[in-house]
Amino acid sequence: MEAAVLIVCELTTNAIRHGARLAAECGRERGLDSVIILKLALEPEVLHIEVHDGSTILPVQRTAGHDEDCGRGMLIINALAESWTCGQDPEGGKWVRATPSRAPDALQG
Repeated sequence: MEAAVLIVCELTTNAIRHGARLAAECGRERGLDSVIILKLALEPEVLHIEVHDGSTILPVQRTAGHDEDCGRGMLIINALAESWTCGQDPEGGKWVRATPSRAPDALQG
């Protein structure tokens, strides 16, 4: 359960920081590109977490330097998720989907 909460936090933080452009950055009022949608789908024994945002730039896992405050989000998701994927939304923007690991020790590593 803790892994799912951390994945939601990382995906939504990434969407806020990198996916939703603020009105001041766009030179206009907030539009659809500043909307973030979180979808949770619980199926027997598996939870799917999906976040949509207005950016078309897909996330890339990278290694942050020791002195950097940011850049570890997708690394954390990769460590906690059984799988993750992303793609372009046909209506604009992108989606990122992760399935938390079902291993009971996913947070202990």
